[in-house]
Amino acid sequence: SVVRDPVTGDIYFSESIANTVRKIDGSTGNLVTVVGDGSYGDSPGDGACVSDASLKYPYGLALHPVANPTHLYFVDRTTHRAYKTNLATGETCTIAGVTGGSSNLGGFPSSEEGATATAAHLYRPQGISVDSAGNVFILESHRVRKIDTDGKIYTLAGALDGSSGFSGDGGP
Repeated sequence: SVVRDPVTGDIYFSESIANTVRKIDGSTGNLVTVVGDGSYGDSPGDGACVSDASLKYPYGLALHPVANPTHLYFVDRTTHRAYKTNLATGETCTIAGVTGGSSNLGGFPSSEEGATATAAHLYRPQGISVDSAGNVFILESHRVRKIDTDGKIYTLAGALDGSSGFSGDGGP
């Protein structure tokens, strides 16, 4: 995934195999590692924040769309989590997902609707977006989820239990 900061011209991209998120500096052209130390790891963990994250497979990226974005959002397919990095401080925090996301394939608890996102299960998230109000949207294997500005998670499309299938257009 690749995103560009419209103000600075910085280009951010996930280097999944290298377990890092990097940027090409818009003014110098230099390559800079933003998140990840290149090791295959699981930090930050459930609901945590760290300044030296170890990732497993960072994937989709998004910048907050407010002028001069200060937060980079991304998902990690292998840790089954979504993260937010403060670009000014380098701190990365888990914003959704818990350990064991993959063990719940086809059996996600529907009681997670409206729960705190850091206590909810994700399964192989692959895309992320943020609107101007600060709501976060996550594409998983079988559903689209929304994290509202209060940190609560909801299913917008797909089965609440995360099961696969196609029910046609016009349904959930």
